[in-house]
Amino acid sequence: MCICCCTFTVWFNRVLLPAKAPDAHFTELNDLNEVNTMLAERVKQWTKEWKQEGRQEGRQEEATKLFLLLLESKFGAINQQLGYQFKAGQINKTGLLIPGALSPSSA
Repeated sequence: MCICCCTFTVWFNRVLLPAKAPDAHFTELNDLNEVNTMLAERVKQWTKEWKQEGRQEGRQEEATKLFLLLLESKFGAINQQLGYQFKAGQINKTGLLIPGALSPSSA
């Protein structure tokens, strides 16, 4: 293997991978073929993780929208920032309290 390939592999192992995936554990790669194999496997895993994160963010946004819609249907126009102050778990639990709430802040 040429010195250029060795240098790239070392840089890839010690600089690029830790910077782009700080929480991931990588085995030491010795040549570019190993880099290619590792990337092929990791890209599939990363794609699944990114999709899952996107789905979770989408569910959070939809839960917030539904929460605000329920508040508005009960109390009329409300401050839109109110719904964004809640986290996903809070919105699910608090949304159940809306029918009996006397004001938006008591929901």
